[in-house]
Amino acid sequence: MKNFGSRFLFSLAVASILVTAAVFYVAYGFVSSEFPDVSRLKTHYPHVHYLGKGRDPVITLLRERPLQWTSLGDVSRVGWGAILVSEDWAFYQHPGYDVRQIKEALKEDWEDGRFSRGASTITQQVVKNVFLTRNKNLWRKLKELLLAVRLEKTVGKKKIFESYLNLAEWGEGVFGIRAASHFYFGKEPSSLL
Repeated sequence: MKNFGSRFLFSLAVASILVTAAVFYVAYGFVSSEFPDVSRLKTHYPHVHYLGKGRDPVITLLRERPLQWTSLGDVSRVGWGAILVSEDWAFYQHPGYDVRQIKEALKEDWEDGRFSRGASTITQQVVKNVFLTRNKNLWRKLKELLLAVRLEKTVGKKKIFESYLNLAEWGEGVFGIRAASHFYFGKEPSSLL
């Protein structure tokens, strides 16, 4: 009888370990699929693949710089200053999200009875475009917020803003500050006034 009790406890311990390992394995898979490793942006560059009008572009992360990549230093201070003011004036002050903008958007959305206004920072837009989908739902917005905080901590403002400038759509099929500068003004981003 003593051997039976010992074997039973041993079997129970082994089963508990296996169940715990299985739970951790499934949880890890879920977290990995739902919350990608945003630190890859530190060593990789987003490449935009335009698929045509009305279709979301596909963005891949590769180690080599895209041919049209424009470094932050190659954009006039007036140019990137104008973009910061229009897109996310508090970019250098917030941790990846702007509480005031979120409150204002929630108020406006509540009044409209639908998601009519966004409150995404530049960081959140980079996260959405590079790591998530463009679906508008609360789960995606929550992931976007959490990943934006992580991106700010691991990658930093300079690379985030530079990535934004190079992947933002500035009109149908016009991606990146260099393409937009040429398309709209016929000049290099360093000459924007």
